[in-house]
Amino acid sequence: FFAVWGQPLSRNQVGPAHGHVTAFFNGKVYTGSLQEIPLLKHAQIQLVVGTPLIAPEQISFPNGL
Repeated sequence: FFAVWGQPLSRNQVGPAHGHVTAFFNGKVYTGSLQEIPLLKHAQIQLVVGTPLIAPEQISFPNGL
């Protein structure tokens, strides 16, 4: 999505926000390339810029979604 929108995405920048970027994928720290985070059905993706880190929140999806 960031490439489509023409926005930067790196370990030091998300869109206009600058700082250390921590990625969470389904509640766990994601250490791979941010551009390769799998966009799967019901995947919970969180990008945190700077500190403090905000713990990922679990989301429950209704049946049928």
